[in-house]
Amino acid sequence: MRQSLKSPPAITNKGWVRSSFSPKEYSEMVSFTFSSSGEGSKTVYVWFKDEEGNVSNSTKASISYSLGHDRLVWPDTGQTTSYTNTFGEDHDYTIKAPSYTDNTDGTITDNITGLIWQKEDDNTSYSNLDRAGIYCDNLELGGQKDWRLPHIKELLTIVNAVNGNPAIDTTYFIGTKGKSYWASVNKDGISGSVDFYSGRMSYNADGTYVRCLRGGL
Repeated sequence: MRQSLKSPPAITNKGWVRSSFSPKEYSEMVSFTFSSSGEGSKTVYVWFKDEEGNVSNSTKASISYSLGHDRLVWPDTGQTTSYTNTFGEDHDYTIKAPSYTDNTDGTITDNITGLIWQKEDDNTSYSNLDRAGIYCDNLELGGQKDWRLPHIKELLTIVNAVNGNPAIDTTYFIGTKGKSYWASVNKDGISGSVDFYSGRMSYNADGTYVRCLRGGL
């Protein structure tokens, strides 16, 4: 048996999984890692090959994948200045002050959300979401390979309202540009970005730079 996301595999492909079951009785658990990051609909295509090398037509199964961002533990925005006399602005809340740990391996751990971030982007502007996603999928950093594009809500958790251009804690996230950073497609198929000049989000696909992360729900 072979699993793929796009096209039928070659007969000589090393990814075929040998089974002790006959085709009519096939029942086996096989693990599979999606090659694309982000939320939304994910489809796995499966082919069967007999001992003579004949490959069957594909069968497929789809799931809707959500990272559960509505359950994120949100840190405070970092705003420490009071701009009005009215209670309720960010300055009045210090329940979960931003807190980070530099892991000294090119990664930063957010101690509030538990997410692990790329400390510094690769100083490259990506023209579309696919290229941005491929970069994160192929990233090896801090001894780990399970990096992905952040969801737009995850990106917003590292915005620091005290700063501008860039609106982030530059003690930890060095080299950040006051530009837009890509966010992955959400469960409704919408991509977006966060502008780290002002810390504002946009659901227009106008991201340029990338900061990858790992972990999360």
